[in-house]
Amino acid sequence: MIDYDSDLTGAFLSCGKSAACPVIDMHAHMFDCYECNMLVDTPEKQLACMDRSGVELALFCSHDCLFGGYPFFEGDLAVVRRYPERFRMYMAVFSPDLDPDRDLSFAEEHRGQVIGLKFHGDTYRVPISDNRHAPYYEYADRYRLPVLFHTWHGSPFDGPEEAEKVLEKYHDFSFIAGHSFRDSFEDGVTMAKRYPNLYLELTAVLSQRGMLEHFVEAGLEDRILFGVDAPWFSYDFGIGALLSADITDEVRRKILYKNAVALLQRADVDLPDICKRPAER
Repeated sequence: MIDYDSDLTGAFLSCGKSAACPVIDMHAHMFDCYECNMLVDTPEKQLACMDRSGVELALFCSHDCLFGGYPFFEGDLAVVRRYPERFRMYMAVFSPDLDPDRDLSFAEEHRGQVIGLKFHGDTYRVPISDNRHAPYYEYADRYRLPVLFHTWHGSPFDGPEEAEKVLEKYHDFSFIAGHSFRDSFEDGVTMAKRYPNLYLELTAVLSQRGMLEHFVEAGLEDRILFGVDAPWFSYDFGIGALLSADITDEVRRKILYKNAVALLQRADVDLPDICKRPAER
């Protein structure tokens, strides 16, 4: 049930957002998607959704980059340049066309705008532990970057077994488990206790009542990150689910922005002031 005694609940119900609690979306996309009718298909439409719900910053990898790789890097970068206070990009590691020198030169040239990497083993049907990915992991490890993975139970490409192979080798980059190993959440909890650089991201988690509370009870409140796969899913639903969970406002603030701020500052990402100031309180 909605926690009506919560200060955050009062703010979000009355205004749709909270000035004292900016939201950082750690798992977003951008633009149209092949064979889909995306109603939110421009940065401006995405910003309108963000503004309505108090999402101050979104970290994204466009569908174009996800499915096409390098030729589309500049398109994502153009969005960050146009809206530098609102967007940062993950660079897709496009497994069918890997060129570490080319790709990592782009990431290095645009560090701060490119804040991390994105892997989607299920799309490419290439295991995330494939040795060809090693230069990308080494680069991310060097700078302690966030690396967002699509993770899913039972997948031979990015399931728990594959994630553990990566986590056993690389300890400094922030391994963000997108979807938190959907349908295998307990594996995510177990690995997060074992590997301190593993973070659990909430897309597809919040629809399962009680799972967020389980993450918190397991002692992982500092390693849970907010995301909804925008624009696929609604910020209103995601924030509403947090307000409905049996957790405190302080834990909600950690999930909505404080944990993201700490992770990004660890990677020396220059954050918009509106994201930094509340986290310092």
